[in-house]
Amino acid sequence: MAPAVKTFIEDNDFSGKTVIPFMTNGGWPVHVIKDMKAALKGAKVENPMEIRFDSTGGDRQVTPQNAVDEWINSID
Repeated sequence: MAPAVKTFIEDNDFSGKTVIPFMTNGGWPVHVIKDMKAALKGAKVENPMEIRFDSTGGDRQVTPQNAVDEWINSID
């Protein structure tokens, strides 16, 4: 998790709230979504999304845009 995201999660109480986590990465995501879920104690975590970019430091989106659009449209 990015340090700013980790601090935000740790500094706020998400108990009883629904959280829809997402992440972007340009390489190996390891277990960011899993770590977010673990850190969001008491929250209902739904519809996580990982959006990948190429791992060469470029800005080419690897996750198809239609998959991102479908994810956005699936959020109530």
